[in-house]
Amino acid sequence: MNNKADGKAIASLVIGIIGLFIGGIILGIIALVLANSSIKTNGPSGPAKAGRILGIIAIVVFFIMLIVGIVGGVGMYAFN
Repeated sequence: MNNKADGKAIASLVIGIIGLFIGGIILGIIALVLANSSIKTNGPSGPAKAGRILGIIAIVVFFIMLIVGIVGGVGMYAFN
């Protein structure tokens, strides 16, 4: 098992970090796919694990924001 990070692992980490701030679901999915590909090819490495976790967090945050937006929007129109 090779624990050395490759390009896909580093890319998943960077895209996962960016996905937390912008892009949400799209960048989160890309980070998740790159991290999983890196882990399958080269074994688990720190950046690949971090990219996977950040991708999952970005996707979850996107859906939380979506639900809050929908509930907030519905509530706003219900009381006008």
